[in-house]
Amino acid sequence: DALNCHNVKLEGTMRCFNPDIYDTMKRRLLEFAKGFEIAYNCKVNVTIYDGYLAVNNDENLFDEFVEAIGKEKITKTEPLMISEDFSYYQKEVPGLFFMQGARNEEKGFVNGLHSLKFDFNEDIMLDAISNLVFSVESVFVLLARSVAEVLELCHLSFQTVVKLFNLLILLVFLLFLEETFLFI
Repeated sequence: DALNCHNVKLEGTMRCFNPDIYDTMKRRLLEFAKGFEIAYNCKVNVTIYDGYLAVNNDENLFDEFVEAIGKEKITKTEPLMISEDFSYYQKEVPGLFFMQGARNEEKGFVNGLHSLKFDFNEDIMLDAISNLVFSVESVFVLLARSVAEVLELCHLSFQTVVKLFNLLILLVFLLFLEETFLFI
């Protein structure tokens, strides 16, 4: 009998943008498996490996980014079901994930980043540098606000704040170097 098999293995991926909905999906899958066991007198093993979280951009950061680089340079897309480790950063602090836009149909640069046929469009480098500068400036604006708050709360001397700020700049620089070396 072709339909009478002893073992079946199903694999798949579940993704969604809302962690609560993801938890519901997992719970319902387990409930479905239990119901299948009861209905068909069989054993169902379910193993779920939680992968990457959804990448959800902070709306305020997005608005600031659009204002800084210009609305005309933005192509807003529908949410994408991508797997991206950046989502773990966003779990801890507000973040903004964007794609630089390397596609250039005139030059034949139409393949995705993970394609063997991907070709890099160097024309976007100036915009990329500009966007990176904006990101760094934004970090320092946030740091300056934080320093001002610390000054008010702790009544620290100006010299102490300058030393702390210099240490913070050094730490940001070291983190930047670490990230840079990781991607070389």
